[in-house]
Amino acid sequence: MVRDRSGRVLLIRRTDHDDLPGSWEYPGGDRTNDETVEAGAARELAEETGLTGLDLEFARTIDYTDHKRRRVRQFVFTTAVPDGTTAVLSGGHNGQQWARPDALPHTDVVP
Repeated sequence: MVRDRSGRVLLIRRTDHDDLPGSWEYPGGDRTNDETVEAGAARELAEETGLTGLDLEFARTIDYTDHKRRRVRQFVFTTAVPDGTTAVLSGGHNGQQWARPDALPHTDVVP
């Protein structure tokens, strides 16, 4: 989860041709078998947002069943960036917004 200095969190929107089209999500994804959880988090953050070289802090794990009915364990890391930071989105995303945690979009936010 990327926070700016004002406490807002970065959300990115999935494209229409992606799984769960139009859904907002926090940057993240799967790790490869040969990388650590933290290295996978840093790589996914860079791939999806262009943000690199940030200190990632482990926050927690979340266990849930995804939309394909698979059991998933998500490792949540946080980092902070200056206000006004803009993400360079991957081809799988077509929108970004900074939202206060108490004012997330009314549409689905994917874990």
